[in-house]
Amino acid sequence: MSDAGPAFSVLTALGGLGMFLLGMSLMTGGLRAVAGARLRAGLARATGRPARAALLGAGATALLQSSSAVIVTVVGFVGAGLMTFPQALGVILGANVGTTATGWIVSLLGIRLDLAALFAPLTLAGALMSALSPGRAAALGRAIAGFGLLFIGIEAMQSGMGFLAERFGPESFPGDDFVGRLQLVGLGLALTLVTQSSSAGIVMALAALASGLISFPQAAALAIGMDVGTTVTALLATIGGRSAARRTGAAHVIYNVLTGIMAFALLTPAGMAVAAWERLAGGYSPEIALVAFHSGFNLLGALLGLLFIRPLARLIEALTPERGPRLTAPLEERLLEEPPVAALAAAEAAGRITDDLLAALARALGGAPVDLSANREAVEALRLYVGRIRLGSTDPAVHARMNHVIHMLDHLARLHHRAAQAERLALLAAGGAMASEGRALAACLAAPEDEREAAASALRARLEAEAGAFRAQEIMESARGEQSLDAAIAQLDAIRWAIRVSDHVARLSVHRRALAEDQRSSSP
Repeated sequence: MSDAGPAFSVLTALGGLGMFLLGMSLMTGGLRAVAGARLRAGLARATGRPARAALLGAGATALLQSSSAVIVTVVGFVGAGLMTFPQALGVILGANVGTTATGWIVSLLGIRLDLAALFAPLTLAGALMSALSPGRAAALGRAIAGFGLLFIGIEAMQSGMGFLAERFGPESFPGDDFVGRLQLVGLGLALTLVTQSSSAGIVMALAALASGLISFPQAAALAIGMDVGTTVTALLATIGGRSAARRTGAAHVIYNVLTGIMAFALLTPAGMAVAAWERLAGGYSPEIALVAFHSGFNLLGALLGLLFIRPLARLIEALTPERGPRLTAPLEERLLEEPPVAALAAAEAAGRITDDLLAALARALGGAPVDLSANREAVEALRLYVGRIRLGSTDPAVHARMNHVIHMLDHLARLHHRAAQAERLALLAAGGAMASEGRALAACLAAPEDEREAAASALRARLEAEAGAFRAQEIMESARGEQSLDAAIAQLDAIRWAIRVSDHVARLSVHRRALAEDQRSSSP
């Protein structure tokens, strides 16, 4: 029976951690549904200095309470060409600072004050709002319920750790020496790997610190390990990803490890500063001291990172060279977690595939041999990727974006069908009676993107107007015996082929222009 108390306390603390993680999930999901589109638009405008990108990254992470959501968005923007890698690196630096907001919220509201009685009704109100309201109001209800659940979980963690503090204390953990600090850093890293959330780890450290289970130096070392632990999760998530994901993961690892080393060196000065605070003020709040240390070393790391951001970006780009098919490089697997961003990546890939296919067809009309197998595989990969994007009740603008991408996929598939009709293509490329039409179509396919729509529309109109006269001429020459019936029919088929190809090109250009306008509206 004597062991029932500690066992129950451990279960209570673990249950509190579970409620905290569930609350974080509900709150993050709700906030992303309510404000995600606006925050994505704000991040897309981070095309100025990296310092501005860092501020936006910090603000977005603090509001969404999820650095993962911000980083996934950044991966998509880099792949879609909306953001350069140095700008993305600025957002990542800011996101690390933004993650410290959770510690401030908890330390100011939920550690010293007993707010569980207040937050329990708030959780119920949020749950009812989520169940009974439509659209964004339901998402806001989930965020409110999650926010309340955070503090109910914190109280449970404190309750469990308070009992454990009566049996154990700081002396039960590694001491405040070099080896002990390294052990605590490792423990913090392990806790983050288990919970998959540095915020949960910081809250556990705050609860243990408030109950007297650990001391400030021990909690500070744990916090360093938790910051480094987040990089393992990010790195695992980018395995097998394309260049944008791998570079983002590498940047996260390099930055956090360097910041962790710096923070480890600051442990002794931080401990001295806290001791001086306690001596001069006659007491101090260890929880505030911990979140101040956590925020301080992350902010200092971000400032130092911004000073060397371009060399760091070049180093990471050199360490993670582009690999895999260029046409489908934007189609990062992780972006499917953020459907609006995945739609941007699909639009970028559709544009690349279109340019590649039209250039290949232009070369074929010039008589050069071409292999369209890689492009055909890219079209299929894009089709499969688009089929996995689950938009749900997203912003109508995102649905419009996907509508244009699907139209482009349809026309790309039809163009591949036309390209497989080798006899008709060969007639246009061989010269003779069809030479002018072949050259005109090749020039249309090779036209600059902003001129292609007008060129294709004009060519289609001219060919349609001339088709009747051409048909009569071919039939007359066949009747006179000047050419065989089969040759006449083949040339008529070739002119119809050219009309259909120019029509597909014009329609592809219409949807491409709409997507470009959508992209411009997402950035300054």
